[in-house]
Amino acid sequence: MQEFRKILVAITNAHTSKAELVQAITLAADNQAELTFVSIVQPAWFENPLLSRDDFQSFWDEHLLAIAQPAMDAGISVTTRQICGHPFHEVIRLVETEGYDLVVKLAEPSGVFNRRQLTGNDLNLLRRCPCPVWMMQDKDAEQVAQTPVILVALDTSTDTPEQIALNRKLLASADHLALQEKANLHVLHVWDLYGEDRLQGPFINMSREQVNELLKETETTNRERLNALVTTNGIGDAAQCHLMRGRASHEIQKLAASIKADLVIMGTAGRVGLAAFVVGNTAENVFAGVDCSILAIKPDEKNHQAVSGETDVNN
Repeated sequence: MQEFRKILVAITNAHTSKAELVQAITLAADNQAELTFVSIVQPAWFENPLLSRDDFQSFWDEHLLAIAQPAMDAGISVTTRQICGHPFHEVIRLVETEGYDLVVKLAEPSGVFNRRQLTGNDLNLLRRCPCPVWMMQDKDAEQVAQTPVILVALDTSTDTPEQIALNRKLLASADHLALQEKANLHVLHVWDLYGEDRLQGPFINMSREQVNELLKETETTNRERLNALVTTNGIGDAAQCHLMRGRASHEIQKLAASIKADLVIMGTAGRVGLAAFVVGNTAENVFAGVDCSILAIKPDEKNHQAVSGETDVNN
């Protein structure tokens, strides 16, 4: 895994937690990375009639310094910044212009007491940010004290070079983080037989025995690919592998809940432009449904188009 060298911690308004800050400091220390804390304040906050702009600026400067102090005490290279603007736009702009290779952010609260699904800001950031995004769930002290559990979801349904490269990238990231976090690692692939409901229809007319045989072949192929991928990445017995049949987003959510995952790692399609606003792919369905932290990783730049299945309109 390529180590994180420049980490951006995005703080929206006063929305911070100990878990978010501890995670960022740990990652920076383990990777000897530069750490930037950026507070993104929306313009409406400056319209408070009881607080002048200068007083507000002074308050946030002190707030950021207090947040950054533990990282500085740990000997980490730290920068603090304050920006006025729309959160996910400003984060993406910073990543694109200053070359951050990881964004850490606390998921914005939705629902009555905690996050049960991602807000529009967070979902847009996961969709469109060019570097990995670690979307943190706010945890209580008891949860933090437990042995962490990491779940990485792969897609072995195709063996194209682009998909294999993304799977290896996900596995390497998961293995690296599991070692750093001393976490239990679970590896999952969800398979299904495409068009199974039509195979016995009037146009194809397969027998039940033929369909069952095709199901066995598909399961065997996916199991072999998953085992080969784990073995090639040198993980071996360090991870518990799961091969499940069903709808990917549903099975990933179900397993994450069953093993009490603290972090789900998944690849995203790397879409850009109008395609970035399309809702309904597996990753987005999972992100909107799991009640844990998320690490979203895109394919390498040269593989974005191939993995997402998009074509260049200029060609």
